[in-house]
Amino acid sequence: MQRLSTGIVLTLAILLILTWGPAATADKVEDLEARVGQLEKQNAQLVQQLQELLGEMRQQKEVVSDVVEQQKEGVAEISDFIKNTNFGGDSRLRGVSLNSFWNFDTAGYDDDWEFYRFRNRLWLDTRPMEGLRFYFRASNEYRWGDDNKDGTLTPFTGNLDDAIGRKDIVVDNAYLEWINPLDIEPLTLKIGRQDLIYGEGFMILDGQDNVGSALIAFDGIKSSIQLGEETTLDLICMKIEDRAFNAADDEDLYGGYLTDTSVFEDHKLEAYVLHRNQNDVKDYLAGALSPKQHTTAIGGRVSGSFLDNALTYAIEGNYQFGEIEDATGFYFAGTDSYGEGNIDREAYGGYIWAKYTFLDNDWQPFIKLTGLFTSGDDPDTEDYEGFDTFYAEWPKFSEGMIYQLYDPFHPLKGGTDGDLGAWSNMIIARVDVGAKPTEDMGVTLSYQHLWADEETGLGDDTDRGDMVLGILTYNFNKNLSGHLLGEYFWPDDYYPHDADNAFFARYELMLKF
Repeated sequence: MQRLSTGIVLTLAILLILTWGPAATADKVEDLEARVGQLEKQNAQLVQQLQELLGEMRQQKEVVSDVVEQQKEGVAEISDFIKNTNFGGDSRLRGVSLNSFWNFDTAGYDDDWEFYRFRNRLWLDTRPMEGLRFYFRASNEYRWGDDNKDGTLTPFTGNLDDAIGRKDIVVDNAYLEWINPLDIEPLTLKIGRQDLIYGEGFMILDGQDNVGSALIAFDGIKSSIQLGEETTLDLICMKIEDRAFNAADDEDLYGGYLTDTSVFEDHKLEAYVLHRNQNDVKDYLAGALSPKQHTTAIGGRVSGSFLDNALTYAIEGNYQFGEIEDATGFYFAGTDSYGEGNIDREAYGGYIWAKYTFLDNDWQPFIKLTGLFTSGDDPDTEDYEGFDTFYAEWPKFSEGMIYQLYDPFHPLKGGTDGDLGAWSNMIIARVDVGAKPTEDMGVTLSYQHLWADEETGLGDDTDRGDMVLGILTYNFNKNLSGHLLGEYFWPDDYYPHDADNAFFARYELMLKF
């Protein structure tokens, strides 16, 4: 019975499948196919949406990457700027006392001075890119106590501006240095306000006269051409015109300066041609410093050492020629040049020194011998023979003497002149001895005798006189240094017979940071 029942059930099931199965299965397949089509369509849409989303994410990633790279570049630029930039400054205090150096007490007023100078400078030196350098330095100097006695040359009137001198902040240096401009490899350009020092400053050092080392800059362009590994030619074109802080009138300086160290080992050869234009000022008698002048100097310098640097030396000299336009004859009154509209200049000058240092001694004592000659004007000729020191009117041989040295057109005949310091009409024989008692201390004692080449003073001969000098220097640390300096001068017959002895004294503290 059980087998029969099972057979009947199977038979009925087979009949049902055979009767209704294909149609039902087809409907379900179609339904499934429709659903699969919808799912594929939805999947395609989803894939498209995902692709769009991924595209947006890629764009956002690129933007974020660009921002990150820009930030990195900005940080790198800031880091490079900081790494390639230096800045600092210095403060210098000087206290000065001098007596009789201005006029040797012969002009009816008390030539006794005590004053202080406080100079401050800040500088920035940066290299924004390879081969490019920018340097900037600002400076100002306070001066006070110029005179404190009645009847002196510039008596204090009680006005603060009289007691405290130059307070202006001035641009001391501002130049761009471009190495290999436009891929010209042997060339370096230096453009802007810059210091120029050649040799030991016999012809070029202070572009701003009558400011007493407050600043020494020139304005212009210097092109340095590397002719060889040890040979350089500098071509300079400079302007001097800064009367707000300077007594110099409108002047130009042009020149070429060749330096070579390859010819002789341990020796340097220098040769130069310099041209100075002191341009015309129609009312120069009403305040300008000199008539129109054109002066060319051709010269050279040799320096070096022997005996393993124990013996050092330098020799320099130049010949000058040019023309002076003096329509009034004011500056040549009393000479054979008086009345001439155009006067030829023909002058020469130079120096020689040798120094021996005992290097095997702990104190390194030394002795140095120096001789100097600069021609003076012969009043009995129609030419002008006074030597022009160009831009070297700094106190290289005496701090006190500079106060009574006048330009070649202003011999000591009374009166004053803002353009002080030309070492013209001068002969000097000098000896220096010194030593370094400690690593941080130096001491030098000097004696020099001075003559004039021509008798153009208020006395009756050419003997200027004798001078002793001394300086003590000390470095307290890497940032602070100082010195004490003193000079005493015994005038002779180049000056009036009643000329008093003169002295100059100064202390200095210099802080660098």
